[in-house]
Amino acid sequence: YKMKGDPQWGWMPAAKYNHDLFYLSPFYHLDFPLDKLIVTDTDIEFKFSIDLLHAQFSLFSTNHLYSLGPDLTPFYADRLFDFRLLHPETHLGLPGELQGVNTGVVLLHLERMRQSEKFNRYLEPEVVDQLCEKFSFTGFIGDQDWWNLVVWDSPELLHPLPCSFNF
Repeated sequence: YKMKGDPQWGWMPAAKYNHDLFYLSPFYHLDFPLDKLIVTDTDIEFKFSIDLLHAQFSLFSTNHLYSLGPDLTPFYADRLFDFRLLHPETHLGLPGELQGVNTGVVLLHLERMRQSEKFNRYLEPEVVDQLCEKFSFTGFIGDQDWWNLVVWDSPELLHPLPCSFNF
C-alpha cells in the first residue's frame, strides 16, 4: 500500500476483469439459439415483475439491437478526457444518453444481432483497436468497455434502458 503523494502511488483496476467471463456478452448471439436474451449481474435484486423489463423489447425501434442502462458515475467522462480535449463539441461521457452504459442489466435482441453486419464487424479485433484509437480510450472493465465503444460509435443501435432497471 502506498500513500497518495508518494511517487510510487498509483491506482490499479480490479484484476477480476482479466477473466474471460467478463468478455463474453458480445458473442452471445453466436452461441445462444434464442431470439432475445436478458442478462443481469448476479447481484441484481428484482423489485418489480421481470415482465416490465421484458416489455422494453416492445419499445425497440427496428434498428435497435440491444438495451443498456446508463452508467451514472463520471467514470467514462474521466476515461474520455483526452478525446474530449480534442473534440470539445462532443457529448460523449457527459450526462445523457452517451455518458456511458452499464452492463448490470442488458437486453439483447440476438436475432437482430446475428443479422447485423455492422454489429458483427465490432467483433473483429482490428475494429476494436480502431475504436480505441478513435476515442483515445483505454479500458479495463471487460465487455462493458467494449459495449461503450460500440454505443459511442453507433448510438442508433441502442435502445436506452431507463436507469430504474439497474439501480
